[in-house]
Amino acid sequence: MADNLIKQASRRIKEVYLRGGIDAVQKEGGRSIVTELDKEIEGFIIKGIRDNFPQDGIIAEEGGSKNGQNDFKWFIDPIDGTRNFVFGIPFFSISIALTQGQELKFGLISDPVQGIIFEAERGKGAYKNNVPIKTSSILKLGDAISLLGFTASGVDLGHDKKTAKLLERLVRVRILGSAALNFCLVAEGHVASAIGFGFHSWDIAAGIIIVEEAGGRITNDRGESVDLFNGDLVSVVASNGTVHDKLLSIISEL
Repeated sequence: MADNLIKQASRRIKEVYLRGGIDAVQKEGGRSIVTELDKEIEGFIIKGIRDNFPQDGIIAEEGGSKNGQNDFKWFIDPIDGTRNFVFGIPFFSISIALTQGQELKFGLISDPVQGIIFEAERGKGAYKNNVPIKTSSILKLGDAISLLGFTASGVDLGHDKKTAKLLERLVRVRILGSAALNFCLVAEGHVASAIGFGFHSWDIAAGIIIVEEAGGRITNDRGESVDLFNGDLVSVVASNGTVHDKLLSIISEL
């Protein structure tokens, strides 16, 4: 069901993206922007979930959240990387994840422009268009590419300044603009790590299980398990595992 929903949503997003001329407005009380398509895609995915699983809870970026009547909960980000989408930069994604209780059960991330879907189910590995993927075997941080990111919500908390300091400490760094796709690049071994400050649970839920099932490691910036349920902004470190402790050491010194 979720796979079909994300494929249909991806076709719609790609159609609008290729047409261009996308308008966006500032979200009330924040620095983030939103498009009508964000709302449309979120509504489409939520309807599909409610039609099939009416008792499940939903946490979604654009206000479609609802409490459930069981211990299943869906996390939805209709467009992760909205600024890239609006400005014609082909690096944005759709993200859907499901938890049962406190455990992530599966995650899906779509790259609509390239027609790629990353997916993982707990205990069954991670896949890119049905082909298994694994994290890299790089041992030294100095030999690796690291991805950095922070959300607009985190600017007021100084996360942009933390990111600037990390740029001075890490050797090869890229800032690409979609947390979900950053995690996928870690999962398929193109980069050794992705560090992000100030994310919401819907930004990262699917990426967490995809990285873990690909053999990687994800923690918060203190080396603890990521809590998706407390409502706070989360700073996240995703890696191939071998460079993780070094990254945490560097972050602790910022």
